[in-house]
Amino acid sequence: MAEIYNNIGEAYHNKGDYDTALEWYGKALAIKEKVLGKEHPSTATSYNNIGMVYREKGDYNEALEWHGKAPAIDEKVLGKEHPATARDYNNIGGVYDKKGNYDEALEWYGKALAIWEKVLGKDHQDTQKCRGNMKNAYAKTENPEPFEEWIAKFIA
Repeated sequence: MAEIYNNIGEAYHNKGDYDTALEWYGKALAIKEKVLGKEHPSTATSYNNIGMVYREKGDYNEALEWHGKAPAIDEKVLGKEHPATARDYNNIGGVYDKKGNYDEALEWYGKALAIWEKVLGKDHQDTQKCRGNMKNAYAKTENPEPFEEWIAKFIA
């Protein structure tokens, strides 16, 4: 049932009906927490889903609170170099990016990029998307160094 509720939440999320999406994601989360526990990767995914809705609603503090729950779970259960952990870091970076805190966003994006490059390779779509997120955030900073030179030092 949790997956069905999650899928319904995703449909409303995609439609832009964020309040209804939160209701369905919340139902899925309640089942996951009860059945799987609060330290399960699927529960972390629900935290991320809820965080994404709050991010799109522009409630960045609430988004950070929900996204912030996921890394501890995924780091503990899946490991610090797992693609799901990188996803968590990238999501947090995205919220900081939306908040206009580009330096913080770059730190989180950088953590995600390092994992994805190591585990999935430089050409994987997740790696490339994260690199693009970093490039866009970097362009909004006052750093005069060209991005490719900067990123080479950052992820070296």
